[in-house]
Amino acid sequence: MRVRSVWFWFAGLACVLLVACAPSLVYGADEYDAGLAVASAESRVAECYNFALEAERAGANISELLRVLNEAGGLLSKAELAYGVGDYDSAAVYAAQSEGRLAGFEVQAQALRDSAAWQRQLDLMVNVVGSAAGTVAVLVGGWLVWRFLKKKHGVAEAAAA
Repeated sequence: MRVRSVWFWFAGLACVLLVACAPSLVYGADEYDAGLAVASAESRVAECYNFALEAERAGANISELLRVLNEAGGLLSKAELAYGVGDYDSAAVYAAQSEGRLAGFEVQAQALRDSAAWQRQLDLMVNVVGSAAGTVAVLVGGWLVWRFLKKKHGVAEAAAA
């Protein structure tokens, strides 16, 4: 009987230690890691807003970029709220989701910016060439009308004389 009671006592102690140590065995984000994740997500969102601003200044339609930024900003807001109430695991998850939502954002913004710049340059060329062609057409047409009228009036003046 004595061996059995020692074994139960040892098993009970092991269970108590396991329960006491279990929270530290489960991985979770601590305040420092969550803070880094939230700060990194904030930095990434700000950086992406600048990319969107550059694309807009170039004349691009950035509605899709703004939709993505709004989604990432919403996730970042949830991360900051979770961090503020001490839910560091959720804060880290939301911050990672926010950054993940912005994957490929820079490439997309640069493509829109480049496309808008190309379109603006093409529009400028069409306007310049169109204006030049229009000017030439008016000058040539005016000269032809003047020549036709001069011949007609020249023949009429010669017949009247």
